[in-house]
Amino acid sequence: MVRASLAYQKVIPGQRIGRYISPDPSFQDPGDLCDVREETEVEIQNARLATEVLSWPTAGFELLQAPTRMQSFEDESEVRKVYYSEVQSLLSEVLEKAGAKVERVMVFDHTIRSSTASGLNTLGVRGKWAGPATFVHADYNERSAPQRLQQLAQTPGYTGVLLPAEDVQKVLSSGQRFAFINVWRSIDPLNPAFDYPLSLCDPRSVEEEDWMNYEMVYPDRVGSRLSLSNRAAASHKWYYYPEMRIDECLIFSCC
Repeated sequence: MVRASLAYQKVIPGQRIGRYISPDPSFQDPGDLCDVREETEVEIQNARLATEVLSWPTAGFELLQAPTRMQSFEDESEVRKVYYSEVQSLLSEVLEKAGAKVERVMVFDHTIRSSTASGLNTLGVRGKWAGPATFVHADYNERSAPQRLQQLAQTPGYTGVLLPAEDVQKVLSSGQRFAFINVWRSIDPLNPAFDYPLSLCDPRSVEEEDWMNYEMVYPDRVGSRLSLSNRAAASHKWYYYPEMRIDECLIFSCC
């Protein structure tokens, strides 16, 4: 177990929370969104040594043994030809093992993150790396998740995949389940990952009222995700998997 500071979202009474995201260097932020973090010290447990069961069905995240045939994750053509199908097969297997009936798994985005990169978003620029996200968040909320699903039937994602509009409408109108799941892996074939390990919070330890909607305003759309206040940080159960290797991957639910 370690003690470390995590950047929780600070509540500013009377102000909306979020930020503008634009590739235009001359863009002027109108200042109507507030994004202030509070560094808060918490305990983060080594999940490799955890006594409780930490699995995708119970905690929303799970470390898997998942060797890859990839030779270079910097070769985007190889990522598309080899890795996407590996991810699809892996998620199908995990979801079916958890009792879900899987009709489709699609890869619509991928990001390479490096501690040497500065920006948090690649904005779809091919070959660009992003820096680590060093603040507490979840990628989607109850509004933006179905909105993103609808967008994937209107405009292809980064991978070029376009969902059939009738399938999206069927899912959203019938109450069928859908999920956004991240697959996180170290891509160094020789060395385990030491810097910026991903910290994960067991959602069962979080009170619903501590989640906050966070707006992300792009030039062509407004997205949103969840941030977390530190009001009850002492009760949040945080975990990390130290020294992840290339033959392991961490899956975690975004929605």
